[in-house]
Amino acid sequence: MQKQKLAFEIIWILLAAVAVVLVLLPIRSHVPDYPFEISNAIFIFTFITVARILFTLKYSVWGRIQWLKAVLVFLCIPLVFNLVNSFNSFLAYMDDYTLSSFLDHLDKSKELQLEKYIRSEMIFFATGSIISSILLPFRLIISLWRQRNRGTV
Repeated sequence: MQKQKLAFEIIWILLAAVAVVLVLLPIRSHVPDYPFEISNAIFIFTFITVARILFTLKYSVWGRIQWLKAVLVFLCIPLVFNLVNSFNSFLAYMDDYTLSSFLDHLDKSKELQLEKYIRSEMIFFATGSIISSILLPFRLIISLWRQRNRGTV
């Protein structure tokens, strides 16, 4: 059973990595020097992974490992601060320079489409990763309480 859970985790990590590549592919193909590529990838990967853990903690490898859940509760604090800081940097860049500063080599219609795509997916995954990372410690604390007092996850 533990091997199946570990295989499940590995498959989900690979699926999250594939999702990162697929979402960033249109940007990468038109903008080779996209300045927010790493933070964007972190937002996508964090959103998919943390949202999955929120809903499937009972079935995950670390669902019954109490010390790991306790450590994750405290690791979520710097994670949330870093996510908010990265998102704030993106928003400040959009306010100061607009996204067209690194899209100006494209024709106008393609530039507008790509700018809308970048803004939409960045805001979606950034807010999703921040919200899910804020909710995760509460879910882990509830799980720790349930495991200690009821024997369930």
